[in-house]
Amino acid sequence: MARALRILIPNGWYHVFQRGTQRREIFLDDRDRMHFVELLGEAHERYRFMIHAFALMTTHYHAIVQTPDANLSAGMQWLHLSHAAWLNARHGTTGPFWQGRFRSVPVEEGAWASELSFYVHRNPLNIQAFGLGKQGKRAEALGLRPPKAAEVSGRLRALRNYRRRGDWGTPLVMLLARRCRGMKLREIDDALGGKDYAAVSDRLCRFERQIAVNRKLERVCKDAMRILSLEI
Repeated sequence: MARALRILIPNGWYHVFQRGTQRREIFLDDRDRMHFVELLGEAHERYRFMIHAFALMTTHYHAIVQTPDANLSAGMQWLHLSHAAWLNARHGTTGPFWQGRFRSVPVEEGAWASELSFYVHRNPLNIQAFGLGKQGKRAEALGLRPPKAAEVSGRLRALRNYRRRGDWGTPLVMLLARRCRGMKLREIDDALGGKDYAAVSDRLCRFERQIAVNRKLERVCKDAMRILSLEI
């Protein structure tokens, strides 16, 4: 049977996801994850990919990718080959790494993309350890298996921690635009598609308070500012 043709759209939005062959682990430690994130950044430089969201799981990943040049296949092929070669060299493994072709689903910009972003960012919480694997969720929906008290507690604890940490990608972009490019609050709000620049000011203030108590986040911000300062 012929495989389905990939739909390539100029400036298209896609939900991209892929897992390791035989459900093998594709991220063994934080260094593996960091390398994949670095490759996502390089994909932006090479293929002009715009990565709107991503989640790295142990055996798979999800990403929301926008392709101004309708080159999703070329960029993803480079991304997967680069990561597989690096991992095999680092861990002394050989053979196929990814499970067949990567999967991609075109999505509409706007409300659909917003809902998809919510799904992607919550993906790390929907795991088997909390009884939230596919079979567990299906059984609960049918009323066949009520969740155990320990599972419920684990879910709530993970959700609280997730909300406490938050997603600091967007406020980091706001901060860099403000400090490194001198953009005004209204300009930042317009660039992000918002309608209330006062909300930008509030989010920036909260983000700066986060930086003050989070050394890792502070280092990330300083590194990003240094890089942007060199490019000005």
